[in-house]
Amino acid sequence: MDERSQGSERRRFRRTSVDRAGKVYIRHALRYLPVRAVDVSLGGLLLEIKTDRPLHIGEAIDVIIGDGQSAVVGGDDVVEARIAHVRPAEGGGQRVGLSFAREGAMAAVAA
Repeated sequence: MDERSQGSERRRFRRTSVDRAGKVYIRHALRYLPVRAVDVSLGGLLLEIKTDRPLHIGEAIDVIIGDGQSAVVGGDDVVEARIAHVRPAEGGGQRVGLSFAREGAMAAVAA
């Protein structure tokens, strides 16, 4: 199911817009930060993170995108990813592109 784009677009998979709250666990800082998911694909996720703390390309993080139904997070709801790119976001914070560490991770995010 490799949906390659045409032209100068480098993405391997088509992205779908989402607007979901969640959090990420920044391993090197031992800290959770609130996030908003902007879009998702089979291979990754774009988040907005309201922090000025430096995030590094290649860094492993854990992503938890809530469904708004439960305060309890199960192990299947935690998605491991790596930071692919970091850019400033409008209004402060950062837009962070993530690459999923395993196939099938999109189901946990998009559910």
